[in-house]
This record gives sequence, C-alpha cells and structure tokens, in this order.
Amino acid sequence: MRKLLVLILALACLAVIVVANGSAFSGQQEIPKESKTQPKEVVLDKDSQSDKYGEVPFNHENHATKTYSVDGKSVLACVECHHTDQAGDDSATIPSVTYPGKTAPTKLTNEVAYHMNCNICHDKAIAARPALKGKVPGSNDCLPCHKPVS
Repeated sequence: MRKLLVLILALACLAVIVVANGSAFSGQQEIPKESKTQPKEVVLDKDSQSDKYGEVPFNHENHATKTYSVDGKSVLACVECHHTDQAGDDSATIPSVTYPGKTAPTKLTNEVAYHMNCNICHDKAIAARPALKGKVPGSNDCLPCHKPVS
C-alpha cells in the first residue's frame, strides 16, 4: 500500500513538473528557477499524524549544498524535495489519502509530502550506506528531528 502511494505521488509530481515546464521533453535545455536567496534554516511543521511530535528545525543550507544524495556522491537537486506551491485557499481541491489504522483521510499537503520525502530519503540513504545508521534518523526515529510537544 505504501509503495503504491509513493508511486502515485511520484507520478503526480512528475506530471506537474512536465506540465509546468512544457519544454522538458522538447529538446530545449532547462534553466532551473531558483530564488535569489535561500534560507539557511527553516522550520517544518508538526507531524500531522501525531499530536506528540512538534515542529522540525531543518538546516536547508546543508541539504542544498552538501553531498546529501542517497549515495552520498552528489548535492540534492531542488526538485528532489520541493513540491509545487499548495493553494492558499482551503476550498482548493487537495488530494487526500486514508492511512492504515486511521478513519479520517489526510490531505496530501506540502507538509505531508515533505514528511514522506524525508523518511523515504533517509531510509534509502541508511540502506545504501549502513555506516549512517544511528547518525541519520530513519523513519522510525521521530525525536531526533521533531521537537517534543510540551
């Protein structure tokens, strides 16, 4: 079920990128759009699946400039983490998913997408480079990233 969800999300993101960058497959070279200034550190929102875990301080500079790819050999491309802007209007249609053991569906907001990306990327990096185990939090290690809710 999780693999299917990840595949659906990946295909949806790819479709958005292709539509947004109509020249992606037309043979034209793409010029990435990047902001002129990128934040050094940001705070990601709380875990939408649990009230126990709070915000996540995130070092954007490290993830954007160091070799943090799964294999540890390259810098992450912006599109590996960033998603299209979520509509600010709550009435806009946002896809949702019902997680196992939950009755209410969860909207697939940027927060949920980041959470899945972080977990999946960290788990893949630990699998590819076992020396990272214990140094990089995996999907079962919530407190190294999330501040506990007081």
